[in-house]
Amino acid sequence: MKKTTTTSTALTTRTLLFSLLRKLNLSYDIEENQDIVFTYQGERIEITANDERKYILIMDLWWYYAPLDDIENLAIFHRAVNECNYYNSANTLTYYQDNDDSTINLHTFRALYLTPEIPEIDAYFKAALDSMMYMHHLFFNTMEDIRREKHLESV
Repeated sequence: MKKTTTTSTALTTRTLLFSLLRKLNLSYDIEENQDIVFTYQGERIEITANDERKYILIMDLWWYYAPLDDIENLAIFHRAVNECNYYNSANTLTYYQDNDDSTINLHTFRALYLTPEIPEIDAYFKAALDSMMYMHHLFFNTMEDIRREKHLESV
């Protein structure tokens, strides 16, 4: 019996990512640290991708900030972050307190499994990016809901 071998060109994680970005007509830059940076729906998105792993880390950094001296707003901010993270587990909101600028800065992170075997991978990747943008709406709507709730409690 004759044994047949098939040779397949392994598509690396970064090569797959570059292909997906091109299919979405997104031009990108590669930073010194090898992160991929591009603009999506007006936001600067940064992706860490390593060919040794099938996961990428998508980051939407510094997209909202609040002053540290507004205590009432900070309480609403923290509660909104916690509620968004509770109700949307695919993305994670996290914040960084910048004492030099007296602000608290908001970021969104998402780990995404990325391999060519995923069916409809173009739609899958686009949906992941869209869900990152959805976090903006979810956060602002949650902040507004909390403000409204606090206003009703004080009446």
